[in-house]
Amino acid sequence: PSVNRFWEGVLLLQRSRWTAAVQSFKAGLLGTRARFGLGISMVKQLLATGRVTEAEDFARAAFSGFKASAVDTEMAKAVAETLHAGLVPAAYVSAVADLGVRTARAALSVNPSDTWILTQLAEVQFAAGRIDDAIQTYDKALQDLPGDSGVENNQAYLLALTGRDPERATRLVEAAIHREPSHNVFYLDTLGWIQYGQGRLEDAERNIHAALVRADFTTPG
Repeated sequence: PSVNRFWEGVLLLQRSRWTAAVQSFKAGLLGTRARFGLGISMVKQLLATGRVTEAEDFARAAFSGFKASAVDTEMAKAVAETLHAGLVPAAYVSAVADLGVRTARAALSVNPSDTWILTQLAEVQFAAGRIDDAIQTYDKALQDLPGDSGVENNQAYLLALTGRDPERATRLVEAAIHREPSHNVFYLDTLGWIQYGQGRLEDAERNIHAALVRADFTTPG
């Protein structure tokens, strides 16, 4: 079964048997309906062991029927998630991040206004500790896509997480709230975290609670 092949590949990776692991992963994709999800999980396992070239080659072979830009986007997302999870040893973080940046930019060359891909690029940079690069990615996006509420919120959230320029972060997310009130559940959460970082605990609690209520995670009162 595909799942057995997956875990067989993981064990082979742990034993540094890279070629055999890749072959096991490839065999696990044959005939499975969960090809894409399972394939991405296999890519993440390769990334977590620093096998950057093998991860990219495997992804492109496994998803040969998909558009290249879609594969690039998913590769960048897989890199960001693997880095965020702390699965990549320090010695490999730079190389893995470089792969994520390169694939995200390749996808953006096809879809330059796609905020989802822009977010993946910034997430890779942030997860790799390249904070200035991530901020610059969103700054450029704000120049190219003025008034994009999603980008405003994402930049504000990044600034909140890193404790940088809370005043600007507040301006950005308040603009997003005003422009796109239907997405308040996300934007109020961001505003709450900015306020938390400023020590404005009552305001933070009120806005985060309001976001949870709108998301149906809790009830008022």
